[in-house]
Amino acid sequence: MAEKYETITVDEFKRQFLLLDSRLKSYPFRLTANRHDAEDLTQETYLKALQNLRGFAGKSTLKTWFFTIATNLAKDHFKPKHSRRLYLIRTNSPSNVIPRLRSPAEKKMDAR
Repeated sequence: MAEKYETITVDEFKRQFLLLDSRLKSYPFRLTANRHDAEDLTQETYLKALQNLRGFAGKSTLKTWFFTIATNLAKDHFKPKHSRRLYLIRTNSPSNVIPRLRSPAEKKMDAR
């Protein structure tokens, strides 16, 4: 049976993460089907868990907590990234298209 912790040391955290290392690497790969993304998500899982170690309440096992973090990071990975949009501006020459990031405010001004 998996152990539950009320409080956990960094050393115990590292030990538990290493015990689950192969599973924590294969899980994101099954979600993303991309080895590079899976490696990135595994590293992000480790960092996020370590950063939030004080917030680990011990209501679940570390394994459950690690996999929940990995799942949430994978969901974030697949969310569309709408923070920046690329608008193309044509110059006088049709063959000369210059890519430029345009803000919504600039786009509004152009519409006037």
